[in-house]
Amino acid sequence: MDIKRITEILYALDITSDMDYFDVRKRIEYENLDNIISCNHGVSKLCLVFKKEDFVIKWTHEDPWESSKEEAMKECEIYQKAKEQGLEMLFPSTKFFGEINDIKFVIQEKIDYSCANCPYDTKLKYRKISKTATKKIIDKMQSGFKINKGYDRDLDILWTSMVITLYGKRICKKLCAFIKENEINDLHTGNLGYKNNHPIILDFSGYHR
Repeated sequence: MDIKRITEILYALDITSDMDYFDVRKRIEYENLDNIISCNHGVSKLCLVFKKEDFVIKWTHEDPWESSKEEAMKECEIYQKAKEQGLEMLFPSTKFFGEINDIKFVIQEKIDYSCANCPYDTKLKYRKISKTATKKIIDKMQSGFKINKGYDRDLDILWTSMVITLYGKRICKKLCAFIKENEINDLHTGNLGYKNNHPIILDFSGYHR
């Protein structure tokens, strides 16, 4: 699917800042696009998942009680920082796509699955791969991800073990510093996942509202 077709779909949906997840779903059904895209959502962002493509389109969901935080655009900035520091393999490619109806849309590489919906057989495979990760290093990395500004989460142990096993202590230490520097919190099992059997952080703007 090319940029022109994606743009045509976004214009057809005519998404506005006051539309929530259910509004977007209705627009998808109305435009007969439900065989092409689905809609997911979190607290701060909405996401169009292109079913047969390797990307998603994300944008910030505005809170009527607060000024926009532009979390989607923040992910673009953080991804660029990750590239500069040699950590891009732990984040999906994320770029600004364009602006329609005063909404800044971001295009992001699609992952295979989050930790929350990782298949059981795949988990078994990852446990075998990461069995050399020690509890001491896992605990150290867990502590290194705490930024102490609310919405800190305990990292998924299997995901943490995979990072340690595949990338080693030096990258883990560098990643912990990066997480703190960019105040990336709220890393629950829905915001961590895997791409091509490698651990990845799929939602990294943090939650600061």
